[in-house]
Amino acid sequence: MSKANASDVKKLGFSHAMFSAIPEIVDFDLYLQEVLDENVGEVKAKLTVPVYDSVDPDILLDVKRVEKYMAAAELWERRANIVQSMAIPEDPESTIPAGQSEQTRAETYKTRAQEIIDRLNPPA
Repeated sequence: MSKANASDVKKLGFSHAMFSAIPEIVDFDLYLQEVLDENVGEVKAKLTVPVYDSVDPDILLDVKRVEKYMAAAELWERRANIVQSMAIPEDPESTIPAGQSEQTRAETYKTRAQEIIDRLNPPA
């Protein structure tokens, strides 16, 4: 189970309405928690288990931030897929490809997570 929780992710601005095209999502908090939990193994691998399991409050805060930023990146990628699937093919009025802004947001969160990972894992 992740150290971050659904509430932490919601505070980043995610809402059930953003994913209403996925009818299987009944409990949005559970959906967010599943996304967080799916990333735990990757977060542990990137941070190392000792860092992930640290009880130092500052490190714990950073671990939670990495988890929620990685979850946010995943959610923005999922949102981009929704937007792309609902886009009008070759819309002549569109100057930005469907889902592009969501992909940009996903990359921003990946970068933010990686910056924390790099800080917690300085080169030897």
